[in-house]
Amino acid sequence: METPLEFSIKTGDVVIIKSPTENDAQAVYEYFNKIGGETDYLTFGEGEYDSSISDFKKMFKELDHRPNSLILIAVVETKVIAVLNFTGGNRTRTRHVGNLGITVSKRFWECGIGSKMLRELLGWARKTDSIRKINLKVRTDNVRAIRFYKKFGFKEEGRISRDSNIGGQFYDNLCMGLKIDK
Repeated sequence: METPLEFSIKTGDVVIIKSPTENDAQAVYEYFNKIGGETDYLTFGEGEYDSSISDFKKMFKELDHRPNSLILIAVVETKVIAVLNFTGGNRTRTRHVGNLGITVSKRFWECGIGSKMLRELLGWARKTDSIRKINLKVRTDNVRAIRFYKKFGFKEEGRISRDSNIGGQFYDNLCMGLKIDK
């Protein structure tokens, strides 16, 4: 992201959406280790995120040099409150497509942060010469998230049965995709 995006939300907080730097690694680490306890819709629970601070620093550096990948964080004061991660393929045949993940801290749900972050990703993707498809997976019972993605034009493309297991209960995931046309 070339310049940070700053805006106020209904809670009165000022949110800044930006690309993370190495200096944000600690806050991103803390965010991921907390967010897993706020919802069962993620692939990890509280404290289960298996990346270290140095892993985040390395990832921020690497993705900064990959023209088909993007990470955005949303920050209130010094706290990370949302993360968008889009990672494009490494090989020639898959560089045009990537996988999307968005998380928003529960306190900031329904504040428009995810929408602003996704709009930034879509604008960036349309400006690139390479991105032609965005894929994601979402649990089939996460109705709010499915509605959110459909609002942006994502289409249902398939279903993966028993893709996660929480407390002995299996959940299916919906595969969704959005074609990016020039």
